[in-house]
Amino acid sequence: MPCLQKLTLHGSPSHETFTGNEIGTETPLSELILEKYCIDPVSLNKLLTHSSMTKISLRQCTFSSLLDPLKSSSIKNLNFQPTTTPILMPRFPSLEILDLQGVNDRTFYRAFLKICDYYPKLERLTLGMTYGKKLKPHSNNGIVKKSFSALKKLNKLKVLRLERVDLTGINWNRCVGSKVEHIHLKFCNIHEAGAKSLIGSFKHLQTFYLDYCTLEVPKAKSFCEDGLRKVKPHCQISFHDVSIQNKKKRR
Repeated sequence: MPCLQKLTLHGSPSHETFTGNEIGTETPLSELILEKYCIDPVSLNKLLTHSSMTKISLRQCTFSSLLDPLKSSSIKNLNFQPTTTPILMPRFPSLEILDLQGVNDRTFYRAFLKICDYYPKLERLTLGMTYGKKLKPHSNNGIVKKSFSALKKLNKLKVLRLERVDLTGINWNRCVGSKVEHIHLKFCNIHEAGAKSLIGSFKHLQTFYLDYCTLEVPKAKSFCEDGLRKVKPHCQISFHDVSIQNKKKRR
């Protein structure tokens, strides 16, 4: 397959094994998409070492070994939907774009910390909870207590997208120093005070989008969009199908 550059393979529900030998190191692939495969990381690492691949998608794949992560210095774009706990994060030090979907209460914070440690060149990060679920603020994974302060390790990160995450109670003040310029929340919960704190804490923020989010405001208080815009007048703030809910003030 001397001219093949993009390859998509769909495995069986029983997750047949993919080693990389099915392709061959001489195939000039730039993108590989695998869905519902059992991956042999040792064999696939050999393919990654000799290939010119820069983008890989692993959707609902399992691994034959949880001791051997995928490794590559050339992969720059990763779309990852893990099915194992704990999540075996690939070691791609040159990664610039990461879309990680399907984390849960037990895996969210550990995966987040690994992202901040493993991918120093990351520029765009999308992190989403499992479809149909949201990260609850009372969960025991430490996300509320420790906040997103580890983002400051990612000096090149410009775009942060969070999906289906409950952000009520997050201490955004600990994110001061992050260079993130664009934040997009989708299907998230957040307090009005928390949204104001977020906008004020990310000093380089240029755009802040809320799509299909639930915005909680104190009981008997109406919400005014201009209230958020006054926090950072030069930041573009956009609302799309946002639900406003009145809540009692939490003590």
